[in-house]
Amino acid sequence: MTNMDPIPIVATPTWAQEADRCLRRNLFNGTVLIAIKGEILFCQGYGKASESETCSPQTAYRLMSISKQFTAAAILQLEERGLLCVNDTIEKYNSTVGDLLLWDRALYSERILKKDSIEKMYKPNPGSYGYGWSINPRNPSVVAHNGNGSGFSTFIYREMDTQTLLVVLSNVTRADAGKTGFDLLNVMAKS
Repeated sequence: MTNMDPIPIVATPTWAQEADRCLRRNLFNGTVLIAIKGEILFCQGYGKASESETCSPQTAYRLMSISKQFTAAAILQLEERGLLCVNDTIEKYNSTVGDLLLWDRALYSERILKKDSIEKMYKPNPGSYGYGWSINPRNPSVVAHNGNGSGFSTFIYREMDTQTLLVVLSNVTRADAGKTGFDLLNVMAKS
């Protein structure tokens, strides 16, 4: 991310045309929205969303890491209700690995989500991605996800038919937790 300084936007009659030219010149593919005080100044799609559809303001996108703000809001709601304190260490509640084991076990029951929602979580959208999980197209009972950044590399793998869980958490960004996880799975398969 570069330069987070506020940029004064002046909505002149030619502003939208200049923005459009800039995006086309850069061969941008996606959707852009610019609003001030809730008023939309610019909202336009560019390029292809799929072989048969063009990008538009209605195109669905994976929000990737910008969805973390929703998780943060949920955590702050829990703090407002006195259910946790953001300054507490995770150990007060459970270890991270322990939490992921609890999460795994809860997904085999209806303690967190109803059965229909759990099934929807593992139903692939276009491609082989469900709700927060990469889904093995040859064996949909196998799901995984990895992440890295801010000094960490992570990987979670679940085989639902055998109820196998593999979690790899590293405090080194350069570590490839996903590769380590698959290496461990290969070792387990040979044993």
